[in-house]
Parts: sequence; C-alpha cells; structure tokens
Amino acid sequence: MVLVTIAAVAGSIAFLYATVGQLPIHMVIATVVGVGFSVLLGSALMLLSFISNASGHDAEVNTPDE
Repeated sequence: MVLVTIAAVAGSIAFLYATVGQLPIHMVIATVVGVGFSVLLGSALMLLSFISNASGHDAEVNTPDE
C-alpha cells in the first residue's frame, strides 16, 4: 500500500502541476501530507476490517437472539 500511496501522491502533484502550473512549496507539502495520510489511513482501516472478519469477531456480534 505504500507504493499505491506514492503513486497517488505523485498523481495528485502531477494533476495540480498540469492545472495550476508552478506550485508553491507549501502547497506541495500540504498535498503530500494530506493525500499520503488519507490513503494510508484508508488502507489501514480496510486492513483492520479484514482482520476483524477473518478472526471471527464479526460473527459473534451478529447473534441478536441471545
């Protein structure tokens, strides 16, 4: 997922450069941190949901009859 994050950051910087032109360094830093953190956070949360499903904790919650 780190490679996907790097690709997403590079793609967003390339898109901004193509639409805006020369980017200020603060905009580049904010874009790298914002996009990078968002993609890594999303992938970590998906990983946690897959681990929760595989461990069987989700099956224990779905028993309302008890």
